[in-house]
Amino acid sequence: MKKLWKIMLGLPVMLVLLVTGCSVEAPDSSTDLTAPTTPEVLASYASIGNSLTAGFMDAGLVINGQAGSYPALIAQQMGLSAAEFTQPLVRNPGIGSSDAPDGNAAGVIFFNGPGIAVLDSTRLTDIPTLLINGQQLTPYHNLGVPGATLTDITQAYNGASSEAASLDPDSPNSYFDFINRADSLYGSHEETVMLPNPAGGDDIPFTYQTASMFQQVVANGPSLLTVWVGNNDVLGPAMAGNPEGDYAPTPVPVFQAKYTALLTALAGGLMDRTGWPTTIVLANIPSISTIPYFIPVETFLFVTEWPLGFVEDNVEMVRFPALSWVKNPANQTGPLPDHFTLTTSEKGVIDGAVGAYNAVIAGVATAIDASGYAQCDYVDMNEELAAMTDTQKTHFMFLFSQIYAADPGAGLTAAATAAASMTYFSLDGIHPNNMGYGLVANVFIEKINDMMGTSIPLVDPAAFTWDPTYGVPLPSKTTLTEGQMPVIDKAAARAMDAVFR
Repeated sequence: MKKLWKIMLGLPVMLVLLVTGCSVEAPDSSTDLTAPTTPEVLASYASIGNSLTAGFMDAGLVINGQAGSYPALIAQQMGLSAAEFTQPLVRNPGIGSSDAPDGNAAGVIFFNGPGIAVLDSTRLTDIPTLLINGQQLTPYHNLGVPGATLTDITQAYNGASSEAASLDPDSPNSYFDFINRADSLYGSHEETVMLPNPAGGDDIPFTYQTASMFQQVVANGPSLLTVWVGNNDVLGPAMAGNPEGDYAPTPVPVFQAKYTALLTALAGGLMDRTGWPTTIVLANIPSISTIPYFIPVETFLFVTEWPLGFVEDNVEMVRFPALSWVKNPANQTGPLPDHFTLTTSEKGVIDGAVGAYNAVIAGVATAIDASGYAQCDYVDMNEELAAMTDTQKTHFMFLFSQIYAADPGAGLTAAATAAASMTYFSLDGIHPNNMGYGLVANVFIEKINDMMGTSIPLVDPAAFTWDPTYGVPLPSKTTLTEGQMPVIDKAAARAMDAVFR
């Protein structure tokens, strides 16, 4: 593997050009570079992003989802081995939200027959015991960190340095601690590879205690890179239920500046690392109308028969955890609080941000490709996910209740198995399940084949299975009446709300 002694000598100049509004010029040395052969490009692959890249599923990071993450599937179809494409694999019960009481981290959520609950929890001090390859001496190839923002990708190396911690010091994004391995529990590996100093000044030796996601992927030096970032800059405000208030989406000019700077740095850093322009495939941001976490108000009123209305007027969508709130008798004396709902105006803010961000992503892909620093294009993931069938975009709970109501005599297991084979989303309503990640992998593979003239085979999403029970046997009987919605217990609802901590 080549050692990186100096990354992107021209990077400061490029960033100055970006700040002053000038275009990125093609590098003077581009004609001296030796283009890689197709086998060389396909021999080294990495991915960066957030929870969607990490293989997050059922409100947690666990090997069941990671094994079928879209980057893992792409690597598999490229013929890379598990040693050639590594991920921060997590044993059951997985690592979900870390706001559980008594110093515990909740595991994934699962379907238990009566409803959805948390599978188990792990003491925060015992988290390292869940990490299958936490002592790996090189950066992971899948560097997706649940909850990562654009700022995090270049600046965060642990939970305390994450953007979440800057907003609320009591709620850092702790996923950085074991994916970037900043904590001493995961080793203090240091190489002679030199990386840009996040604080400015001279370059510094690579060490897990200081290296951001950007620095780690450059240290890996992949010849093929997939990038799916920016989702959390709009999803977070939507999940908070108040995108017109204090928690608004990232302003479009700020998003544009950050996204442009990130891709410019990646393209330049990787060129210096590998000696040739890296192939970079971007993905844009899906609409919240695609994901079943946000329930159309008509559906919410139908399945809950909620009679007490809403604090807000003109409600268009309701967040999924509200199904737990309305089941609590203590809450059945007043309207649904506004943090559970999105009005038509609020949804318009989110939709407008998604559209503007996606225009930025398309423009940056074109500019980076034209610069000569990388071969760059993007996939329209927004369009591809919107094209899924209505059933594929329907939450497991809704499908299960319909199937069970139609034939309760067939039993819970039969109804659950049928429902699990139909939806492409996991129980948290935001992240895909195994079939959904297969679809996402194919979208990337098709673009890679188009860009490179390769014939990487597609996966068959229908061949994957997703088990929302996590192997826990369902009871022979249920307390549900026919057609009644399963119950989301409080812990599971909290985990769905805190999927990024």
